[in-house]
Amino acid sequence: ALFHSQSNSHELSTVVVAMSGGVDSSVVAGLLSREDYDLSAVYMRNWDTRDESGTDQGCEWKKDYADVLRVCKMLDIPCKLVRSPPRLCLNGIE
Repeated sequence: ALFHSQSNSHELSTVVVAMSGGVDSSVVAGLLSREDYDLSAVYMRNWDTRDESGTDQGCEWKKDYADVLRVCKMLDIPCKLVRSPPRLCLNGIE
């Protein structure tokens, strides 16, 4: 997923790439980093029923996020972690 905005022709276009920790989003970030964009990445940690129990055992989000951070460091692009609210997942993502 991409978000793109450009305020005027003299400024860099801003592009935000949603990263999953997988190959596809990493390749997209790599390709975009070669272009003349103000590029950044975002990783969304989706709410999980394990969040209610207070444990992340068995949850892969930390590994995925570590992969995203590693790719972003290699590409020299900033990355932001965001958490989705429970109702978003209950109503549409899960």
